Amino acid sequence: MTRSRNVRGVAREQAILAAASRLFGMRGFRSVSLREVAAAAGITHSTLLHYFPSKEELLDAVLDAKDISIAERLRTGDRLTDVLGELKADNLNEPGLIALLMKLIAEATDAEHPAHERMRNRYEHIIRIMGQHLADDGQPIPEGLSIEDAARLYLAVSDGLNLQWLYSPNDLDPVRLSILAAQLILGASLPPTESP
Repeated sequence: MTRSRNVRGVAREQAILAAASRLFGMRGFRSVSLREVAAAAGITHSTLLHYFPSKEELLDAVLDAKDISIAERLRTGDRLTDVLGELKADNLNEPGLIALLMKLIAEATDAEHPAHERMRNRYEHIIRIMGQHLADDGQPIPEGLSIEDAARLYLAVSDGLNLQWLYSPNDLDPVRLSILAAQLILGASLPPTESP
């Protein structure tokens, strides 16, 4: 009996996270209530509070799921260029989550926002992982750039590509542009392309 409750609990938690990610992505963290998330997940408000006692905890869980996935792939991927291209391709399948991250990046610049420290620490963590990957790969970084500078520049371009893609999803190829940015900024070589 306990096992079936755990499976049901995990499924319910995933439904809550998916609803929160979608709603936060569409309207921003501050504009969505826990009651709206509960309704979108098909549960009661009190059931949602059993899993996530506050909106901040729910936001943390949504961000944790994405950040864990990104960090793990950066740590375990073979070539940084390939991993960055794969991550950007994944974004195409998660427009709501990417919209959420872009809104949070903007909203959380306010020091009073509950995700302010988290977003700042998120950048630092990803920069460290990318820097370690670059150091381990022995990739030559363009002259005048430190590994940290190169990682920061790449993240700035990546966030910019996410925003442009959200505005015009049919007008640009963020995967190709992400790989080109990695080549130009991180000194990585492009994977071979197939001839037409």
